[in-house]
Parts: sequence; C-alpha cells; structure tokens
Amino acid sequence: MKRIFIAFSVVAMMTGCTTQSRSKEASMKHNQSLTSPAPTAETSFISVNEAKQIALNYFDQNEQNVVFDDVKTVLDDGRTLIEIEMSFNQRKVEIEIDALTGAVLDIDEEKDYSNK
Repeated sequence: MKRIFIAFSVVAMMTGCTTQSRSKEASMKHNQSLTSPAPTAETSFISVNEAKQIALNYFDQNEQNVVFDDVKTVLDDGRTLIEIEMSFNQRKVEIEIDALTGAVLDIDEEKDYSNK
C-alpha cells in the first residue's frame, strides 16, 4: 500500500497535481453517491407485489400461468434488489428488479424439462 501511495505522490508532484485527504463528511457523501438512495417521503421502494407484476409484464404472463418459487429482497453493492424465481411454460426464470426504480436489471433462465 505504501508503494502505491508513494508512486501516486511522485506522479502527482511531477504533473503538478496536489493531493488532499477527504474529510469524514466528504467521504461519507462520496460513498452515499455510489449506493441507492434511501427511500424518502417522495421516493420509496416498490412492494413485492409490484415487483411480481413487473416480472409478469416483462414475460407477458398472468398470475394463473406462473408459479412464484421464491421471492426475496437482497442488498447487493449498496443497491436493494428484489429477486424473483418463477416457473411457467416449462421455463424457470430468475429476475432481478431494482427495488427503488423498478428497473429489470438481470435475468437468468433455464429450461425445465421435467414432466410435471
């Protein structure tokens, strides 16, 4: 770690850059900007039912055709996600939805070849 800092300091001196240490308050603000904002009175997380509806709409399905195998809320790199595992039409799908924005972030799918 010392070598990296010394190398950075030398490069900074050679290029005329100055180094500043961040105050505790500035560091906290920077770290908060890298994560999802906390819900406020104006913004809040979507509900599990809203996330299920987003998943249904994404795959153009209705509740009668789908089995929700698992639904959970997780924190991933400071972002709150709702992960939904669902089955329909011999398909098993996991969909990740941003709990703040409702955006679909990731989809994993596997074929279900079992005869149920």
